[in-house]
Formats: sequence, C-alpha cells, structure tokens
Amino acid sequence: MNLFVIAGFLGSGKTTLLLSIAKAVSAAGKKMVVIENEIGDISVDDVMLEGEGLEVREIASGCICCSLRSDLINTLLEIERDYNPDIVILEPSGVASPKQVMSALVGYGGKIEHKHVAVIVDAKRYQKIMHADIPIVKDGINSADILVINKCDLVNNDELEMIEQGLKKIRPEIKTLQVSTHANINVDKLINTFLAVPDNGKSKDKVYFDLNKGKGTAPIAYAHGFDIPVNDDFNGKVFAEEISAVLKEISLELEQTGCKLIGHIKAIAKCSSGGYMMFSVTSAGQCPDIKGRLPRKPENLKIALNVIVYGINKNIVEQIVIKCLNNGGINNG
Repeated sequence: MNLFVIAGFLGSGKTTLLLSIAKAVSAAGKKMVVIENEIGDISVDDVMLEGEGLEVREIASGCICCSLRSDLINTLLEIERDYNPDIVILEPSGVASPKQVMSALVGYGGKIEHKHVAVIVDAKRYQKIMHADIPIVKDGINSADILVINKCDLVNNDELEMIEQGLKKIRPEIKTLQVSTHANINVDKLINTFLAVPDNGKSKDKVYFDLNKGKGTAPIAYAHGFDIPVNDDFNGKVFAEEISAVLKEISLELEQTGCKLIGHIKAIAKCSSGGYMMFSVTSAGQCPDIKGRLPRKPENLKIALNVIVYGINKNIVEQIVIKCLNNGGINNG
C-alpha cells in the first residue's frame, strides 16, 4: 500500500487536484481509497468526492495529526484489511501540518511501502497567506516532497517568478510544479508524479505538536447545516445564484468586521436522490467557484456550510452567517 498526502493551506485547491489525481489513478486500474479530514462539525469535501464515485473514509472534527492520531491509524488498518488498496490518498484539513501527519503514523502496524507528500501553494493568495505568518504554512513547505503552485493561470509571469523565488529561499532544493486544474496546465505531470509512486527516502519524522500556538494563528471554524424544502418550480440556476450571493455577502461582511484571513467559505447542497452542488470562496467579494450539479427536480436539499477564518471571534462569524442567510431569503432552520 502506498500513501500519498495532499496537503496545503485552506482554499489552495487540494480537493480539486485530489479529484483529478484520483480519477486518473482509478483509470490506471489501481485500487484506491481517499481519507478526508475536515476541521469543524460538518463535512463538505467528502460529500463532493463521494458524489464523484470515490471510496472515501472520513476523519472529522479536529486535527488529524493531534487528537485524532489513533483514528487515523485505525482507519488505515481497516482500509488495509478490508480493501487492500494500491494507493491511499490522504487529504488533511487545511490547518494540519504534513510533518504532524507523518509523525502521527509512527507506530503504525500495517505496511506502507512508499509515502509521498505534495503541498499545494495558492498562487493567487500567496502574498496574503505568507504575510499572515501562520506557522503551518512554512512547516508545510519544509515538509513537502514536491510543492505544487496551484492556480498559476490567475497570476502573471512576474508573480509566478516571485513565488518560485520565495519558495526557493525556504527550500532551495525542492521540486516545484506550476499547475491549474481550471486551465488544465501541467495536471498530467502532477498525475504522473503520483502514478510513479516515488519514495521520499526520508528518515522517520520526530513528533511535532502545537504548531498552531501563538497569538492570532489559530483558525476559527464555524459550521451550519439545514434543510431547504424544494417546490415543483425549483430552478437550479436561480438556486445557485442565491447561494452564491449569500456566500459573497458573508465574505464581505467578514472582511469589514476585521477578519485577518479567510481560509475558506464552503457550502454544499446534497440531494437524497443523488447529485450535489458545491460552492467555495477564499477571498472577500469573490464569486464562488461552483462544482457538481443537482437533478432537475431534486427532493429536499440538505445544505452544509463550513467557514474557517483567522482573527475574528466565532460568535461574530455565526452572527454574520445567520444574518446573510436571512438577508438572502435562505431558510436556515
């Protein structure tokens, strides 16, 4: 069994890249399982991945590398016993350190032949994220076997060169790859890197904890779930516009209230009869990225909203979310 860790800060595009890699791995005839970890009480990404037909195991509520160490080991042992996959792809939460993830595997009794850590860097928000000086960001860069500069189509060549130079100052020897899933740039090269099953050849990591300690560096997570009754005149396009407008308003309200950094604002609508629609925002005023689709006449929709931010009180986040849902005419239970 080979283990691939796809890590990176919140909103860097990990799940989208994971989906591209996972589909290619499956197409290559390899048996694969995905492990998802999300901070907060309500999961979002695993719903999307399952909606795309992937075998997903979830470790939720907390950091995969600290309080849930035993859950990770038990999950891997169960996967190895019940599925015996060729590859396990692990996506830690966007506030987890890859070094901590590898440390959490110390004492694992199963067989992992190769481990490989890809850390995703958000080209569009590189300056803002680095300026926030969040310890796990530099730790991720220092822990990676390859640094994937994602969303390279959203910045110019001078900005890309600045990012490359900034990363090289931290890791002069590290391999980097500029990628965009939206523009299909170098996605095939990233997939080939994973299919090659490289061995990082590193010695065992020491155990590292409390990398988030320090004033202003801990994320605030808020989750909100509710049902929306669906009428016969349901219009998927109008629904997407309404949810998009609410998420955009939430992002602007957060910025105006003093939010230091938006990790992500995600919402997913799931229909019990099949189908999903996922919305994602990573900066104030951004029109959400939308993935998936709902059936033409869905049954009642379950909505899961997940907000992770820095530098703002959780109660304020909750007030903003409820206010914006009400302003948007969204029934939030």
